[in-house]
Amino acid sequence: MCQGHTQNTIEEIDDWHTFLLPVAGRTQLDVGAGCGETAFVYLNHGVERVICVEGNKECLANLWKNFGKDERVLRVPYLVENIKVDIDRAEKNMILETHFPYRMRRLKALNSYTKLNIIEEYWGNPVRKALRIVGKRLA
Repeated sequence: MCQGHTQNTIEEIDDWHTFLLPVAGRTQLDVGAGCGETAFVYLNHGVERVICVEGNKECLANLWKNFGKDERVLRVPYLVENIKVDIDRAEKNMILETHFPYRMRRLKALNSYTKLNIIEEYWGNPVRKALRIVGKRLA
């Protein structure tokens, strides 16, 4: 694992054990799998298979290095630029990790039990967003 992912794993492991405990014997999807740190947690909690989608070539190489020929890990070498999730009843307990403040906005109610939502970057008021942009440029 690269140094950045190792540090993230150390900092986030308690949260993963609290929130990401998968159901043993099931298949987990990890989009943006990085070097496989979340896949490692899943496998250590009894998941049958982890589908790791990763477009970064460096991270993908680390996925191969970290899991070798482990048949429980399916590596998909693509960058996902947009996603639509519609897995009947599998959306329950779905975990969404974002690296920016967000809000979920309702697009449309298709019927009484199906709603379309979109996750949007949301920094609140314009002043907060401007301060973030200035902070990035100074860094």
